[in-house]
Amino acid sequence: MIEVRTEIVRMDNRGHGVYNLFDDILDGQCNITTTAPGVVRAFHYHEKQTDHWFCVKGNLHVILIEPLSGYEFRDFVEYSLLDGGFSAGILVNGNWRQIGRVYHRYIGEQNPVTLKIPPGVLHGFTPMHGKEATLLYYTDQKYDANDEKRISWRFLGEDIWSVSNK
Repeated sequence: MIEVRTEIVRMDNRGHGVYNLFDDILDGQCNITTTAPGVVRAFHYHEKQTDHWFCVKGNLHVILIEPLSGYEFRDFVEYSLLDGGFSAGILVNGNWRQIGRVYHRYIGEQNPVTLKIPPGVLHGFTPMHGKEATLLYYTDQKYDANDEKRISWRFLGEDIWSVSNK
């Protein structure tokens, strides 16, 4: 039998989204969210959940920070960019120590790739070119607020989100 289900759109000043699509056929969760230009949605990581992202409209500047073995982001308070912006570091006994690798990825209409983001990888994004962007993403688990760990989008400074002109 054909079924039609009306989805609930959740909206705030960052954009809007529809969450938990196809919940009767998926073990995880399928979501779609639109983000307004100038908005940064960052940073968080999951302890258990893996995300799969595909930008279906517009383009996104995605930042991923993968911790080095033995480190977890929740253990530290003060961070900085090291190594020309390719590493994240912490201050330990007056010395900066590398704790993670910083990756910038540009995905969307001009680079149609899927990103797989495993547990423990800090991630966030912002639309590019002054236009809104729409992200379709699948998570291998249903949403669990206790699994999501947040860190300020500015914890490495606001410049990390800027485009460098050369």
